[in-house]
Amino acid sequence: MKVFRFLINLLLIAGIGYVSYLLYESIRGPIEFDTKRKVIDDATINKLKKVRSAQLAYKASNAYFADNFDSLKHFILTDSFQVIKRIGDPNDSTVAVKTEILKMAVIDSLYKNAKSEVDTMERVPVGSITEDDDYLDFEIMAGIVTKNEVDIPAFQVYVPYKELYQKLDANYSRQYIEDLRDTYMSVGDIREASTSGNWER
Repeated sequence: MKVFRFLINLLLIAGIGYVSYLLYESIRGPIEFDTKRKVIDDATINKLKKVRSAQLAYKASNAYFADNFDSLKHFILTDSFQVIKRIGDPNDSTVAVKTEILKMAVIDSLYKNAKSEVDTMERVPVGSITEDDDYLDFEIMAGIVTKNEVDIPAFQVYVPYKELYQKLDANYSRQYIEDLRDTYMSVGDIREASTSGNWER
């Protein structure tokens, strides 16, 4: 009888331990997924913001957006902005106002002369939370959108969420992606001629 009671107690303890483990995993899993997902999101958004700045600078010089990263990188590395510098107070009639037109390298303005950042601007840093240095490449497109009979330059740079989160837990990734309005993280919109990122909506 004592042996039987001991076995019952042992089974109960094992059952309680197993249920406790399942409960712990059900809490730990989503928290761990969300922490790692945020690291990937932040790194990707930071890169997309820089790509957007580069595209806007490219358009200011060319009247349209770049449809490939080679053209965009070449522009950043070789082109320059015109900067208007005014010396004196234009509202003070007693002071002579002098205007100077200066040139500033695009790379100095956008990337603080960090050529390595320009060289890898098309890469998605999904390897930032892993021991290896795997990278995905952003997709890029550009064109013209006609709205109210007006042609508007447009661009879009994006990466599918299923690729962005491929190193994370598949079950949590799938559920998270199903809850999203879009199936990719992107900046710009080739259909609407918007320059916003879809994380900003």
